Formats: sequence, C-alpha cells, structure tokens
Amino acid sequence: MSLPNPTRPSPPSTAPIATALLVLAAVACTTDHEVVLPRDYGDGLAGRSFTIGGTRHTLADLSHVALHYSLDVAAIHAEGHAEVQFRPVETGVPFLLLEPTATAATLDGHPIQLRKIHDPDGVVTLTSLDVELTENTDHVLTVDYPVSPESYVYGPAPRANPTPVGIDFISAMYDGPPYGPPSARYFDRYGPSSIEADQYQMTIDLELLGATIPHQLFTNGTQHQTEPARWTIDFPSYFSTSSFFFELTAAPLVVRQISYHGLEHDIPITVYAAQAEDADAVIAKLPDLFSELEASFGPYAHASFTVDLQGGGMEYAGATVTSPGELSHELCHSWFARGVLPADGRSGWIDEGICTWRDLGYRIPPTPTTPFNLANYSIWYQEMPVDVHLGGAAVFAELETRLAASGGIRPVLRSLYADWRGKPITTEQLLSYVTTKTGLVLDEQFDTYVYDGPPTRTR
Repeated sequence: MSLPNPTRPSPPSTAPIATALLVLAAVACTTDHEVVLPRDYGDGLAGRSFTIGGTRHTLADLSHVALHYSLDVAAIHAEGHAEVQFRPVETGVPFLLLEPTATAATLDGHPIQLRKIHDPDGVVTLTSLDVELTENTDHVLTVDYPVSPESYVYGPAPRANPTPVGIDFISAMYDGPPYGPPSARYFDRYGPSSIEADQYQMTIDLELLGATIPHQLFTNGTQHQTEPARWTIDFPSYFSTSSFFFELTAAPLVVRQISYHGLEHDIPITVYAAQAEDADAVIAKLPDLFSELEASFGPYAHASFTVDLQGGGMEYAGATVTSPGELSHELCHSWFARGVLPADGRSGWIDEGICTWRDLGYRIPPTPTTPFNLANYSIWYQEMPVDVHLGGAAVFAELETRLAASGGIRPVLRSLYADWRGKPITTEQLLSYVTTKTGLVLDEQFDTYVYDGPPTRTR
C-alpha cells in the first residue's frame, strides 16, 4: 500500500532575472548615510567587537559545533542540543548567533544564562554568554533549545490512522533581498552559528523517533547511518554558516546518481526530485555545466554535488535547492559564493554579480544610469541588497569593457578563485585584489555602482 506523500516545506526562491528587472525599475537605490568600517574589519574575524553600556562584547570564534536533533514523529516535537567549542576574539563577553531561546546552557560545565542583545547598528539579534572571558582561550558551551516547527513538516498518515508517520526536516536557508516573502533565514534557526566570515567544522546527529516508514538523508557532508533511524553527518572545516545542507525526508523521491571526472577528482553527483523526468533532465545537463565552469574558473572545490529539485533557488557548498531552470546559476555558486565566500551580506553582490553576468552570456549591458547601493551597508547586514543580481553583473561587465584589450575580467576572476578558494572575501578586499592585478583605478566606479555615493570609510 502506498502512503500519502509528506508535505515538504516551501522552498526559498530567489527572484529570476525578469523579476529582478522589474524590481530594479521600481526601487530607488539611495542611501542616507555613510557606513563607517572598523579599521581592522576584513582582517579575519577582527572588527566585530563593540562596547555598549561599559560592557565589551566580542565574537565567539567557533572551531567545532556538534548538534544533536531528537525528532519525535509521534509526539510532533523536536529538540536540539549543541556543544560548541570556541575562542573569544577579544577579552570580553562572547556572542554568537542562535535564533531559538535556550532552555538550558552550560559554559565549561557550569550553568549559565544566555541573553539576547543587538549589534551596535540594531541590525541583527545576537546571543550573549553574559560572562567575560579572556581572548583566545578555549571554551565549551552547551545549549538545549526547541527546534522551530517552521523548520520541519510531519507527513500525513493513512486515513485510518491520524498519527503522523514521517518527517521532512531540511536546513532551508534564504539570504535574498527584503522585497517579499519568504523572509531571510539562516542556520541560526537550527542551532548555534556565527557570522559568514567564521569558518568551522560541524557534526550533526539526527535521531528519529516514532517513524513508521523509511526515510532518506541527503546532504553536502559525509553521512553515516549508525542505526535504522539515526544518522550522523560530518562537514569540512572550510564551511561557514550558509554552507551546510541536509534534508531528512520520508517523501517517495526519485534519486539519480552519476560521477563526473573533474579536474582534481571524481565528483559524486546526486539529484533527487518528485518526478523522474526532472531528475533525468538535470542529470543529463550537469556534465556539460561542470565542464564549462571548471574551464572558466578552475577546479570544483567540494567533495560532491547534491541537487534538490523542489524548486526555488538557494546555494550551499556543493549543494542546491533549485529548479531545472535555475540549475546553471546555482551550480555557479559552488565556485563563487561557496567556493570564494562572501564575508558578510554587504559582500554578497560579488558572487551574484559574477553568476548573473555568466547567465547573461558575459554580455556587456548598457552602462547603468542609476547608481547602485551594493555594499554601503552595516557590517552586520546579512541579506543581499535588492539590486544585487543585475547591479553586480553590471560592475563586472564594465570591468570586462575596461580590460577588453588585455583579455577581459574573466582571467582575473579565475585568478581570484585560485587565490581565495575556501576563504571569505569582503568588497574592500575584492577592490584591492582587482586593482593590484589590473592596475585599474576603480574608486569612481565603485563609489557610484557599489557604494551609491561616498565610499565606505574606516575608523
């Protein structure tokens, strides 16, 4: 007897280019203030400490996060437990990102109370350990917390039995611009995490209770099934908060697998979908896409590639939730976005610009008549700006024009990928890199089409 499909969570979706054009036409790209950056900003994790009310707050530099999820299908309840190894960047009260409110916490084995604070610009909510610690000392934080019901869906049971029989639990993230639902969401809704510039290892233990039908786990990490209803996932140390992907599901999905012989290693590819024709069509496209992208930018950076064809468009490190039409763009992000990583939201225009310009066939569109604000934002800003796709593409198209006599900007992007692969980059570091490689003076161009006016200052 076949069971009804569990309803899968609604996927996030980035706006397609046609929609982006309409949005750009409707939104005025202006800013009423000039962002001031700390002088040491962009140098690793420095520049994130701040003092409010006489208390020095400092970033917790994560080294390893171990998450345990208890997913009780019968009780329709899920809980998380985290063990976080970290070092304070400076002497002060450490903070990290965690959306749920903790039900219990310990620091180095002693109970503590966590509290919510805001960054100095009031952009993001942070979770403070509320205890002063010395810089660069090793500590362990444990946290118990509820897993938001919005993060998972329990599958319907056969009509004769009203109890759910399965689950769909997916790390669905979305970093798009704030022009409509769904609202931006990040890994901190699933457990303790950090800013984009922080890279750390993660291990996940998934324990499924009360399920009466088989489940499958898809991920961009290395998975092991330790018991019939228990799995572990290990992720590499170069991942940052937007890199991690997993989906544990009871949905009866079609799975296709091939291996692509990449420049550095064979790349296992997994594609899964509700319909066989979708999975087959994507599997057929991927070898040519991999060949083109490796030839353009360099060797693929990740151990594997996983494609979830439930629609939308969101990139992870060696994985994507997408539709067949957005596949090429999302795969490109495994080079720029999750190969070379944006250090913050105000640097996310870099990878979107590169991948959108590629979508347009590397064509040179007309010079924009309206300034863009792609990076004149607070360093705490996480979402991409509204005009990130076409505004970013216009920047690289203009660079292509200025470098036409010497081969264009694409050789510089290939060099950038080789030098910055597996590392986070800021807008200012990109500007410095391109200036050094090409000798171009780009201050006026960046002031107009990246900062939308006066350049971002340091203090």
